[in-house]
Amino acid sequence: MIVGERQKSFARFAGIVKKKPLAYFDIGIAAEHFCLQATEEGLGTCMLGWFKEKAISKRLGIPKNKRVELLITVGYAAKDEIRAKNRKDLGEMRSYNGY
Repeated sequence: MIVGERQKSFARFAGIVKKKPLAYFDIGIAAEHFCLQATEEGLGTCMLGWFKEKAISKRLGIPKNKRVELLITVGYAAKDEIRAKNRKDLGEMRSYNGY
């Protein structure tokens, strides 16, 4: 679980100026590193962004001034096999010097 707290004044101001909630960048980076390390340890993960935040916060005793921003489930896979991925061709996802 990744819990956020109120941002400091400068971070809030920067987010307003850039019109981007900058805390979400940090959350994404932390979550990615957590999941990559779990994989390295032989575990599977799943990030959840849609959940009953109030129920989770109450159950886990999260203070009211903090928010559960993201849940990450961790466990062992039921099967060792990795399912086939249906991925786009790289040419469909990238471009150089333009959109």
